[in-house]
Amino acid sequence: MFYAIANEGSAEGLKSLPAAVYDSETGRYVWTDDKEITQRELLELTFSGLPESKLTEGDPAAKDETGKKYSSSILPMAVKQEVVITKETENLTLPLRRSVGKMELYFAKGGIGEGDLYIGRGVYLYNIPTKGYLFPQDAPALESSEIAHRESDKGDTSDSPYQKNGLPILRCGFEDTPSNPDEIAQLHINKITRRWNNKAPDDNTDGKKEYQWLPGRAVYLFANPYKSDKNAASGVEGDGYYMKILHHSHENSDTGADKEESHMDYVTLPAVKPNMFVKVFLVIPLDGYTATRTWWKVGDWTEVENPGISFD
Repeated sequence: MFYAIANEGSAEGLKSLPAAVYDSETGRYVWTDDKEITQRELLELTFSGLPESKLTEGDPAAKDETGKKYSSSILPMAVKQEVVITKETENLTLPLRRSVGKMELYFAKGGIGEGDLYIGRGVYLYNIPTKGYLFPQDAPALESSEIAHRESDKGDTSDSPYQKNGLPILRCGFEDTPSNPDEIAQLHINKITRRWNNKAPDDNTDGKKEYQWLPGRAVYLFANPYKSDKNAASGVEGDGYYMKILHHSHENSDTGADKEESHMDYVTLPAVKPNMFVKVFLVIPLDGYTATRTWWKVGDWTEVENPGISFD
């Protein structure tokens, strides 16, 4: 049985290794010869910090994500593979899997209404596990206490009074309830200009042509084997990932007066496995009469985005 780990330095908060010493200068673990590690200890290695995409173009302080560009992060990977050795010298192929999954969001505006659509009040992610396994586990055992960013009524870590303890994927343009035109204008960020083509996504839909990718980066996710469900009375129930989308439209009414309409949508996500790629497509109507349409596109994360691999 062979075990391989790559890029363990990118797994922030990696649980202490019995057979290794952490080098703070290089951010890597130096393996020692005088200690042993069991198979169970190796497979139960966890880390608590998710990687983040790197901003390459744009103002990091700007809340408007339009026009920003990012590069992919180097990610931790591992594999457990049984191989039969038949020769004294033999080349081995070990298929590494990423220890995390990733999500991308794609928006378009629909309906018969005319006007501007903004995701200016924020997009927030909930039910985020506090750890991931370095050796990918499709269905990790998670206690209720190991799931953070649960929706609450406190909003005590917010940049928006609407988000209630979610992790911001898109930030809110104004941190309180706007009361005048200048404050409302601060919410006019993350403008959606792409019109829906009235076709549901299929196997040929990559998103970037038919929809607006926002934010223009990958959102990395720990594995979460659970799935939440929408509930008309309470919003969302369950321990699976879900998002809150806070958006508003700006248009002229029949009298010619400016009209602002704010809406909120819950979007549940599928159970997430390591090395899974989840694309979420959202069509938000401008007319206020039809519901937001949501699709997932889920598959294996096969493309090589950042070839940097290091073994220590």
